[in-house]
Amino acid sequence: MARPSVFFSYGNGDERDRGTAHRLAGGLRSLGAEVWIAPDSIPAGDEWRPVLIQQVLERSTHFVVLLSASSVTSAWVRREIDLAARRHADDPEFRVLPLLTGRFGDYPGREFLNRFQRIPFHDTPAAQLAELARAVGLDALTAADTAELIAEKTVSFVGRDNVFEAIDDFLASGDRGYLTIEGDPGAGKTTLLAEYVRRTGYVAHFNIRGQSLNTSRYFVHRLGSNLAARYGIAGVAAGTDADRHGEILGRLLSEARANEAADRPLVVVVDALDEVNTGGDPEGANVLLLPRHLPGGVYFILSSRRAGVPLHTDAPNRVFDLGRHHGQTMADVREYLRRQGSRDRLRGWLADHGIPLPDFVDVLAGKSDGNFMYLRHVLPELAAGVYQDLDIRHLPQGLEQYYDDHWRAMGRDGNLPTRLKVWVIYLLCEFARPVSTGVLARILREVEPGADAMSVQQVLDEWRQFLHRDEEPRGARFSLYHASFRDFLHRKDTIRSAGLVLRDVNAVIADVLWKHEYGRK
Repeated sequence: MARPSVFFSYGNGDERDRGTAHRLAGGLRSLGAEVWIAPDSIPAGDEWRPVLIQQVLERSTHFVVLLSASSVTSAWVRREIDLAARRHADDPEFRVLPLLTGRFGDYPGREFLNRFQRIPFHDTPAAQLAELARAVGLDALTAADTAELIAEKTVSFVGRDNVFEAIDDFLASGDRGYLTIEGDPGAGKTTLLAEYVRRTGYVAHFNIRGQSLNTSRYFVHRLGSNLAARYGIAGVAAGTDADRHGEILGRLLSEARANEAADRPLVVVVDALDEVNTGGDPEGANVLLLPRHLPGGVYFILSSRRAGVPLHTDAPNRVFDLGRHHGQTMADVREYLRRQGSRDRLRGWLADHGIPLPDFVDVLAGKSDGNFMYLRHVLPELAAGVYQDLDIRHLPQGLEQYYDDHWRAMGRDGNLPTRLKVWVIYLLCEFARPVSTGVLARILREVEPGADAMSVQQVLDEWRQFLHRDEEPRGARFSLYHASFRDFLHRKDTIRSAGLVLRDVNAVIADVLWKHEYGRK
């Protein structure tokens, strides 16, 4: 659908009319509509009447007129209604949307406006904006750039019913709180939250490190704009002192909640806490300055890798670990593969190579191990004919770049020496099963003087988001989160990029394992 262009007509004689019109106009603009509203939309020095006529008669797709006891006596409103009638006579597709805010008698233009379905009036700003957004063809109260991200992420969405049920249970089980969905890189957390926002229309914020859209300042200002558009509250003034952002965030949430319907929660969805740049935030502050205390009826649905993101709160704080629901994830992966394998391009590739759909599903589900990012990059290359069979030996370019971002993050995090980090990577790649901190430290003492269990554990703690941690009676054991990531790291060019020339340590590994009888411990 083309972007709607909406003209607002209102009377200046009543401050309430002016406030309502500008609040609704700002809300539609934040959702992606082109909006014309006087006097803001008239360039300085332009003549009022020619600009007005051009907008109403030539450019706008929708005409919204706020009708009140004050506005129906306004000469300008009557003139704008006359212009809208002329435009509609020439173009029946031109939409006329009357919004009545009270009861009053006859007025000029009433006969024309009575021909059109009115926009229902609502007492709450959020409900009124939602009604108007639907009337102009905007399906959800989501900012335009966020809506584009959601549309791109959810185009082939499938499953995750267990996660949505967990969210519903969380919202029903208390009067406020935080729920964090944790999972490996590539587990589909962003897509999952995008689908949740698509279904519910809740306020959403997606942190994007690659575009530097991941600071507390950006979050508070952006959330303020979204809440202001929905609920008619004051946003964050330009130039606001950063020291007040935490205070302002609390105010935004309280005022928005007060303007929401009593029987509806205020839910804010925030993706990728692990990507937030906390530089410049006060020491000890929560990530994104999220409040320790939440007003009643306010909930945050969050997502993060297992990165130890700081979140200290007196409100209920629950974690949903996708890794603990691997069976459901694999069932969703298999359904996703069945659907993708039935589409034209992949179906043709499978037929050309004599591969039955069930075999395709079994092999790719096993290779993905529940990682949707792996499938997102591999399936297009299969459909494009890059591979001759399902024995996928090289990584797609997109997945290479994704893993390269991981590698750079692993190298820059913390203050530990690069050499030690590379040795830990090398050993994690060499082992075909989870390994303990103690065994890694024993091997490293043979090849890297000064290495000890404490420094190895520090490396593993820094890389928590990229590792699987298996708790066993004899202690925790660690492994890289996906086999394809291990293959990427184990390549010589990746290891050499750290400036370290590796010698063959297989004999050292075998000797240490033998000495400590690793297989029986």
